[in-house]
Amino acid sequence: MNGIQEQQMTQLYLPQTEDLMQLHTMLSQLQIALKDNEEVVEKLIRQADKYTLSDVMEEVEATKDSDSDEYLPSTGDSDALLDSQLSKNAFLRTQVAQQTKTNSETLQLVSEYRKGLGSCLDVVRQLAWEKTVRNINLHRDLQPGYFERNQQVDAMQVENAEIRREIELEVNLLRKLVREGC
Repeated sequence: MNGIQEQQMTQLYLPQTEDLMQLHTMLSQLQIALKDNEEVVEKLIRQADKYTLSDVMEEVEATKDSDSDEYLPSTGDSDALLDSQLSKNAFLRTQVAQQTKTNSETLQLVSEYRKGLGSCLDVVRQLAWEKTVRNINLHRDLQPGYFERNQQVDAMQVENAEIRREIELEVNLLRKLVREGC
């Protein structure tokens, strides 16, 4: 890989590293939001469980059975109380359903971000592997004596080229002499 290719790989690698960090941050935030949402759902379920029909009926019966001089609700008042409690219950159940839907969407987003994070990690691993291989090759090439050996090889190649030229000149001279009939 030459310097230009390395620079291009570095330019590709850096934005992906930044994207990876952003994805990791978003994933952490989504996991925190999911935990908060689960706590809200549990709280809503506990509140909704308080307002079951039997609890409301017990409350109405308790006020009817009371021996005190307090106000005892009439049948209309107990129906209104029952309706109020049932509407609270329905409202809380609706909130639970909405929160469950939000949790489901959050889980889906977490899943998508994990997939994105996984593909970014694959790219980072590939780039790290390529850079490791390149560094190993550079290290091997920079071992002591590498440049001296290269200089000797270059000198031998120049010398061989000169010898080939001399041989070609002599062969051409001999061919010329043979053609002239010496």
